[in-house]
Amino acid sequence: LYKAANRSLDLTIDNLGRTRFNTALAVYQQMMHNAKDDCEKEAVFPCSSDGVHQGKNETNCYLVDWGCGYPCLDRRFGMG
Repeated sequence: LYKAANRSLDLTIDNLGRTRFNTALAVYQQMMHNAKDDCEKEAVFPCSSDGVHQGKNETNCYLVDWGCGYPCLDRRFGMG
């Protein structure tokens, strides 16, 4: 399964063009780096760093532990 998925991904990248893919990947990686630097400290997860549940209304996640810190990401990337 892994080999088939990896081969399919390689063929897709080849179809797009390696230069185009590598450019898009570099943009994505830079955006992820910026998002982490700018927003990591604002994300409020369901549990504290000590593992204590903080309560449903104490987080800033879309759902459960998905999308925590989204208000900062929305501001950072012009969606809010």
